[in-house]
Amino acid sequence: MELLVILLALAIGIYSQSSALVNKYMINDDAMQHIYWMRQFQNNGLFINDLLTENARYFLPWGFVFLYYASSYLIDPVIVSKFLALILFPISALYIYKALRYFVWVE
Repeated sequence: MELLVILLALAIGIYSQSSALVNKYMINDDAMQHIYWMRQFQNNGLFINDLLTENARYFLPWGFVFLYYASSYLIDPVIVSKFLALILFPISALYIYKALRYFVWVE
């Protein structure tokens, strides 16, 4: 049953994010609008002396920034944000399912 929950959540996630996955200028998430500045990891000349960028930089926790910094050597941070949502959504759905089974005792 857990596998079914993961597969359904993955299918829903891919369906809901399909327009953003094929368009590199589109992000279907309001929280991920703060990751644009992480392209500085690949190009140091971007967003120099930009107040909005400095605000976005100090808004995010260091672990989150490190994840994007480490992955920026392989792939664009905006693309990472799109696939990170697809990875975290099925995991969240699985834990919600397990919590409901625990509290409701559905067999």
